[in-house]
Amino acid sequence: MDKRSTRAFSFGLLLSAILLLIFQQFFNGEVVQKEPTISNQLEEKNVEITKLKAEVAQWQTDYEDLVAEKAKESDKNSKSKTKKYTLTINEGMSSKEISSELEKAEIISDAKAFNDFLGERKLQRYIQIGKYELDNEMNFEQMAEAITKES
Repeated sequence: MDKRSTRAFSFGLLLSAILLLIFQQFFNGEVVQKEPTISNQLEEKNVEITKLKAEVAQWQTDYEDLVAEKAKESDKNSKSKTKKYTLTINEGMSSKEISSELEKAEIISDAKAFNDFLGERKLQRYIQIGKYELDNEMNFEQMAEAITKES
């Protein structure tokens, strides 16, 4: 080899060493991966699946708690909703008085509506004297049938 070839070769080695040194300084010896490996992708997916499963379990628990709470509320409401009342009809009581008494006992919500119902069907004259078991879940027709001899 002559001098020129040796100089060119040594210059190439020097340039390569400088480039390697610069590359190592900027990237700290880390090799940058453009695509994660399959095992890394699987680990990430497993972590996501675990988080989702925990979230689903939490939602399921919250849902079951709400259903149980709603069931307790409906039990309380169903026990307290049904009001039974013994209506005593005395001689000379008008349908208006009977309606007012049922409204006071919270068996019906509107005395006038019940009185109008009896009047429309001309049941006022068929109201019988006596004691009748009524509750707030009965409709006007059922109540009228209970206190009259004709419905």
